Amino acid sequence: MAGILLQCVVVAVFAFGVCWGLPNQSRWARTEALDSKGQVRLHWTPRITKGDIQFLFVAPSTGWVGVGFSPNGGMIGADMVIGGIRNGSPYFRDCHSVGNTLPDVDIQQDYELVRAMENGTHTWLHFSRKINTTDLLQDYQITNEAVDIIWAYGERDPRIGEEPAYHALNRGERSLSILDAIVDVGQEEASADPSKNGTEI
Repeated sequence: MAGILLQCVVVAVFAFGVCWGLPNQSRWARTEALDSKGQVRLHWTPRITKGDIQFLFVAPSTGWVGVGFSPNGGMIGADMVIGGIRNGSPYFRDCHSVGNTLPDVDIQQDYELVRAMENGTHTWLHFSRKINTTDLLQDYQITNEAVDIIWAYGERDPRIGEEPAYHALNRGERSLSILDAIVDVGQEEASADPSKNGTEI
């Protein structure tokens, strides 16, 4: 009996540790799990009248995290953001990839970091981008068609001037339609706090 009780306590603590920081799903037009365990998640709200999309990406790491759009499910031709919190300060950049190598930083930075947050297990990136960024060379052009959402994360944050370390098996992709979640909401709703705890920058 004691063994069963202990197992229940362990499961409850684990579930609380994973889920306590997730945002109120009703504040976003759509939320989807990107991995089979439901620990990597993307929340978003297209704001057509403002011409942008608000995103909240969460991954189970306190190192660097990244998410983006790929025309083929791989790195070639992908448009992505990479960020995290390093020594108490956020870092964030708009990147693109031309091959199965480290992505290059875009000349024109079209993704804007709204806020970043981490606790002892997860990192959140709340960011926005214009639906039409005018960067036809390095940004993925979002349409009504489904697109492969690719994601990855590393075990640690890169030092200043250092590239992110290889993600190994911490990666995946899922095909989703971004503009089918058309709900115009106010800025205060789309940017609601993802958590009441942790370190927010």
